[in-house]
Amino acid sequence: MEHRWLSPEQQRAWRRFIAAVQLLPHDLDHDMRKSFDLSMHEYWVLAMLSEHEDRSMRMQELARRSTSTASRLSHTISRLIERGLVVKEREGQDKRGQRAILTDAGFDLIVKAAPRHADMVLQLIFDSLTDEQVAQMSQIFDQVLERLDPSGERSPGGRI
Repeated sequence: MEHRWLSPEQQRAWRRFIAAVQLLPHDLDHDMRKSFDLSMHEYWVLAMLSEHEDRSMRMQELARRSTSTASRLSHTISRLIERGLVVKEREGQDKRGQRAILTDAGFDLIVKAAPRHADMVLQLIFDSLTDEQVAQMSQIFDQVLERLDPSGERSPGGRI
């Protein structure tokens, strides 16, 4: 069987994509830590909880939506609990399931942090793009996500 290779233009696009995927989370994480003493993963977990009904989610769903291992999410939630931003409750008939619940302090922090996060995303990505490029970017990632996650169940935050 013959192997397929990337064309020079595909290779260039792929490498630029990988560079952006590595640099962007690093820069967003650095800014969020400096501004609010939150990692990007902590911010993302708080944001997802803030947008969910009752400001709570089952830990299993939260892990899936945040593309975290159960272990990583558990450590993140423990740090957020220590800061009074989240509480955890057992649920279900057998009380084996757990639910993460955003506290009022956690909600207040995400309300303060979200504008800074949005500003950084605008600065780092969208301020340098035209409306047409943003539309193209959205269409491209719709197609990529359709292949990676047809059901939308694995995509962080779900499909919009």
